[in-house]
Amino acid sequence: QWAVVDVTTNDQDICANAVLFVPDEVMRGFFAEETSYLLDSELYRMHAESYDDEFYRYSGQYVPVSEVKDYLAAKLSGGQDFTFRTDCNVEEDYMITMFSEALAASGVNPYNLEGVGMFLGVMQVRVK
Repeated sequence: QWAVVDVTTNDQDICANAVLFVPDEVMRGFFAEETSYLLDSELYRMHAESYDDEFYRYSGQYVPVSEVKDYLAAKLSGGQDFTFRTDCNVEEDYMITMFSEALAASGVNPYNLEGVGMFLGVMQVRVK
């Protein structure tokens, strides 16, 4: 089985491994395949169709969209850095709204946060 591995995203400070073992449907929406190094006759063999080995699901850090707000509120209350993934196609505006509501529900002072990043459904929150 073909698997998507983009080693250029595993060394980022925020949202590392966002594209590790994601299926083709995610990659098609955000990246263009470099075809000058592949034989056209071999392209048909390369399909990543499953989320089974996707990094965040495999490591237990996947959160369904319907549970994001509660997850964020609980993690924010914990006072430690955290990273998780939800659906790759989730709208950024939705995540911003969920984060704002979770922040208010948690009672955490936003000035105690160092930063928040999001890429392809991966969100990372850093606490000061």
